This record gives sequence, structure tokens and C-alpha cells, in this order.
Amino acid sequence: MKRILLPAFIIFSLFFLSGCGFHLRQPIAVQANLPAIQITSQLKNPQQLLMVKKYLSQTGFSISETNAPILLQLLSMKLETRPYSYTALAKVAEYQLVQTLNYQLFNDHHQPLSPIIEIYADRIYPVDQQNLSGNHQENSLIQEELKNNVLKELAEQLNQTLKYIDQSKQGS
Repeated sequence: MKRILLPAFIIFSLFFLSGCGFHLRQPIAVQANLPAIQITSQLKNPQQLLMVKKYLSQTGFSISETNAPILLQLLSMKLETRPYSYTALAKVAEYQLVQTLNYQLFNDHHQPLSPIIEIYADRIYPVDQQNLSGNHQENSLIQEELKNNVLKELAEQLNQTLKYIDQSKQGS
């Protein structure tokens, strides 16, 4: 009986973990010999630029203040809150939060390496009319999660793009 239950339990556990997104939370592996990137910004909030630089450097990217072979230009980063559904009394039942980041990559001669790219993450959360302070706390946590999701996607896209650029330079 134990011989049947143990493999069944292992298979069930693997199936459950693969379905819940647990494997998506692993940090990305940045290739060690990628070129340095310089980050410029058109963002209205300077804290957002610092947040992006900090995240990318912690992820393993080499950030240069000047004369890097790759220029990452941050065009916009915004969070939108939209009503998603309503109750029978015409009150908001659920909100949708959408975090977007637009950027473009250039070479050291300021020629575009990519079109303008938009990354977004969204989440829908219910509104509890009886617990407004709890709603505010949940909203804050979701905003942080969405920012982290967008930054992780940016790091993954940069990693893939820089690998491709590096491989094409080595091939020529």
C-alpha cells in the first residue's frame, strides 16, 4: 500500500507545484559576459529610475553611468486602477490594477536596437466595503507585486536581448 501511495503523492505534489507558479518565482540567471548597459529615463518620478537600476544591478547586470555599448531608455512607468466589476447596488466590487513599463534599447551610436516595448502586469482584486483599511493594505501589496513582476520581465527580456546581441557580434 505504501509503495502505491508514495509515488502517487510525489506525482501529485509535482503537479500541484507546477500549476501554482512556484517555478516562476526563481531568479533569472544573467549571463556573466554580457555588455554593460547605460540607463536613461524619461520617467517623471526619479525614484522609479533608481528602483529599476537597483533591481537590474541586484539581478547581475553591469550598469554603467556613461559610454556603455547598450543604452536602455525608460520611457514610461505607470500604475492604473480601473473598476473591473460592480455590485447590484452599482458599487465597485472588484478593481483591476495594471502596471506598465515602456522602454527602448539603443546601441552606442544611438541607433535603435528594438522598437518601443511595453511590459505590463495586471491583477484583479475584490473590494471589501466593510474593511477599507484592509483594502488599502491589499492594494499596496499588490502594487509592489506588480512592480516586481514588471521588473523581472524587464530583466528577462534584457538578458535574452543582450545574449542575442553578444552572439551576433561573436558570429560576425
